[in-house]
Amino acid sequence: MIAIKKRAIFISKIHSLNQEFYFNSPDVILKLYNIYCCSFYGSSIWDLSSQCVSKLYTAWNTAIRILFNVPRDTHRYLIESISQCLHVKTMLASRCVSFYETIEASSKLCIRFLSNLCKNDLNTVLGRNLFCMANDCSVNPSDLSKMLVKKQMKYFDVPLEHEWKVPVLQELLNTRMNNLYVEGFDDYVITEMINMLCSE
Repeated sequence: MIAIKKRAIFISKIHSLNQEFYFNSPDVILKLYNIYCCSFYGSSIWDLSSQCVSKLYTAWNTAIRILFNVPRDTHRYLIESISQCLHVKTMLASRCVSFYETIEASSKLCIRFLSNLCKNDLNTVLGRNLFCMANDCSVNPSDLSKMLVKKQMKYFDVPLEHEWKVPVLQELLNTRMNNLYVEGFDDYVITEMINMLCSE
């Protein structure tokens, strides 16, 4: 229920920033997203594999598609390449690991005892989160760290046969965003190429 409320607040803030700063470039507005929309207080104890949190990931994907003016059916595996920043999934996971590291190092014995009980129990939110994050990062739960999550976790891996799209798409988006002139390519052609790469 809390995650649903936070998602609604997130969407509201995104709309407000888009309306207020529509004249800025996407990379500037994206920084504002990260500063003003992604606090998610209390997310360290959310079940990150729940449907409610998955809907938050979808809201982030939609925000990125709108911000960078790419098709609504843009493949999920391209979202991180388009934004060139951490996906909200990675943000939440890194905060969860940071929370776990804090309670593991707590000076209170009862807190450390409870964390040890929960970390290997998949019936607990903490245990499920650690297991899923470790699985996503291809490591053991005991090897998880905030920096490792930020480095290795991906929202969706780019399929091997589509990896060539990433540098081409980034170059085209940069060209359009900075109004660069490319001989033989007008704005319409560049937009059509971006749309094709994103949705096919």
